[in-house]
Amino acid sequence: RLFVFIERCLAKGTDALIAISPQVKTDLLDTYRIAQPGQLKLIPLGFNLDRLVELSPTDRARARETLQVRADAIVVATVGRLTAIKHQSLFLEMAARLAQRPERFLFLLAGDGELRDELEAQAKRLGVDARVRFLGWRGDLEAIYGATDIFVLTSRNEGTPVALIEAMAAGLAVVSTDVGGIADVITGGDLGLLVPSGDADALADAVASLAVSADRRRESGLRAQAAVRERFDGRR
Repeated sequence: RLFVFIERCLAKGTDALIAISPQVKTDLLDTYRIAQPGQLKLIPLGFNLDRLVELSPTDRARARETLQVRADAIVVATVGRLTAIKHQSLFLEMAARLAQRPERFLFLLAGDGELRDELEAQAKRLGVDARVRFLGWRGDLEAIYGATDIFVLTSRNEGTPVALIEAMAAGLAVVSTDVGGIADVITGGDLGLLVPSGDADALADAVASLAVSADRRRESGLRAQAAVRERFDGRR
């Protein structure tokens, strides 16, 4: 309530407010009643996605070599700060469920933050520490996306999910919690799979459904790539 009050006070002296997704626009106008329609401009984020769109099979093979990933591994990755809002503990709960399946899963977490020690301890407690790699901050995200088969986002809330857009631009099959502005990016089941927030079973089931079919992953990834390349390219 305090922060909403502050935002409303600031908005009264503001000429223009920019929303970065339709969901953020709805929040500002209707949910929290911070902005007036005449103040609000919708400008979706834009990125240089060329380096991700142009990842080749050779680049992907090299990325796996760089990260020392077996050719037969199904790599499930997430990218983001290791913090409460990103909810990587849910990613590890999902990993524990998928570790019981016959597929050879490998789980990558790229990013760092105040919860790293806690998450590493959780992975050990769940018995998946041998399958989980904490990569820390990386300057070579192309290698992360290039080595990945399925990208997973477990956030409790998102405005516009940058890592998800990057993964889709790289042509990856994606799974995400259905929160905030996620549905503004994954606008249909042909672009990716949405699951309820906090549901590790649903998350694991969605990833498993993609793990059994390389063709499905490839087709979903190509559709996702085309969708974000058009909508989120910075040159627009």
